[in-house]
Amino acid sequence: MRYLAGFLCLWASPLLAEIEGPEEVDVGEKLILRSSEGGEWDLGSVPKSRYEVFDDGKVVCVWTVHRESIRAILVVGVASESGVTLTKYVHEVAVKGTGPNPPDPKPDELTGDAKAVYDLLQKSNPPTGEASELADNYFDIASRLAAGDMKASEVMPKTVELNRSDVSDREKWVPFFTAMQDFLSGRGFEGDGTKKNAAEYQALWMQIGGGLRAYAKK
Repeated sequence: MRYLAGFLCLWASPLLAEIEGPEEVDVGEKLILRSSEGGEWDLGSVPKSRYEVFDDGKVVCVWTVHRESIRAILVVGVASESGVTLTKYVHEVAVKGTGPNPPDPKPDELTGDAKAVYDLLQKSNPPTGEASELADNYFDIASRLAAGDMKASEVMPKTVELNRSDVSDREKWVPFFTAMQDFLSGRGFEGDGTKKNAAEYQALWMQIGGGLRAYAKK
C-alpha cells in the first residue's frame, strides 16, 4: 500500500475559471481556448480532426461546424514529493447562430451532388460503419474553409490524410475512392486545387458529407 500511495494521482474538484475563452460563438467561428498551464485537453464529442492543441498544451483551437454544446476539459498535473496531483478545469461553450447544421438527410431525401455520392457508395458498397467518420472529415474541412483557416490548395491533401486515418480496410473503399476521382474531375475539382476557390470546395464538401452520412444510416 505504501508503494502504491507514492504514485497516487489525486483528482482536484473541477474548476470553471482557469480556461479563458468565450461562452458563446457563432457557427463557423474559430473557437480558441487558453490556459496559463499546459495539460491534456478533452473536448468530448468533438472529433480530433476538428481541433488542434498548441503552445505546449496551453491553447486549443476548435473549428465549429454546427450548433452544439462543447464541454472542454483540461487536466493539469503537478508533481510533488507525495505524488502527482491532477487538477481538472472545465469550460463550456454554446455554438449558436444562423449557420446550418451539417446535412443529415435520409437516403430518399437526397438531391444533387449528395445523391450522386450516395449512388456511388451504393454501387461500391464499402462498410457503412466508417462512412459517418468520413462524413465528419468533409464537414470539418468545410468548417475550416468557412473560417478562412484553409486554402483551396490544402483541401485535397488534408482530405486524403483524414480519410486514410479513418479507414480500417482500405481495399473495401478503393472502388468508391476511385469513382470519386472521376466525380471530382467531372466537376473541375482536380489537380493542385487552383481551379476552384475555397467557397466552391466548401459547398461541394458539405454535399459529399451529406451523401456519406445518409449511406451510414442505410
